[in-house]
Amino acid sequence: MRAYQTLQDAAAELKAGDPQPRILIAELSGDNWRSELEQLSELARRLPVWVLASHSDVDEAILTRRGFEAVLFRPLDMGDLVRRVKRRLVELSH
Repeated sequence: MRAYQTLQDAAAELKAGDPQPRILIAELSGDNWRSELEQLSELARRLPVWVLASHSDVDEAILTRRGFEAVLFRPLDMGDLVRRVKRRLVELSH
């Protein structure tokens, strides 16, 4: 597992040819989420992308049909999120 401060950091490492992650989980928040949306959509063509967002920040309709495997809205139960991620990683390893 790897964590990045920004989507640009993650995208740069993905382009560098390092081993690809099995899943990318990105949080859309703040003022720059719209600029990151297209980049996440492009990444979703290569690997499963889960988007975490807040209904108060992001309109759900904007996220639909973008190719994301999952769109999850806060508030989130972190235990449930971890269980879902673990289950999906097992599925991807088969």
